[in-house]
Amino acid sequence: TGKKGHLFGFIINKDYVFRHIFKSGGTTIQKQTRAGKHGHIPQWSVGNRSLMTLVRDPIDHFLSGWAECGYRCFDEMMNLTTSDAYDDRVTAWL
Repeated sequence: TGKKGHLFGFIINKDYVFRHIFKSGGTTIQKQTRAGKHGHIPQWSVGNRSLMTLVRDPIDHFLSGWAECGYRCFDEMMNLTTSDAYDDRVTAWL
């Protein structure tokens, strides 16, 4: 469980709860199962349901998160350095 006895995920049905790990396909599972809104679920609401999740290759997970940072902060990232070299931009961002 997470903070204060809650986990981030959603209830799929009477048998399953999905524990959402960011950037690991949880939104796709939510859409495919037509589950309700995801959010912080109190541990007591899980009850006897089976808990399931997806894991992702760590490098792929990092790159996906990095790409999202670039998408959300594109202007800031582009203005950190005058160099067009990828390594220079990454170093400036870090």
